[in-house]
Amino acid sequence: MKTIEENRLDKRIELLREKLNRQKNIRTKAAYRLSLELDQLIYEAMKERYPVKTGSSTQ
Repeated sequence: MKTIEENRLDKRIELLREKLNRQKNIRTKAAYRLSLELDQLIYEAMKERYPVKTGSSTQ
């Protein structure tokens, strides 16, 4: 049988694990958003660096 103190510690550990998991999820989502933004910036930079040449363009 667990003591009251052991039960409190178990509950505290459980709450801290849940908090850690939420923080991991937030960081994962933020990293994904940053990755998408970086991909978009690279795409825009590549379009500027290597513009698409059309037949009517006089470049």
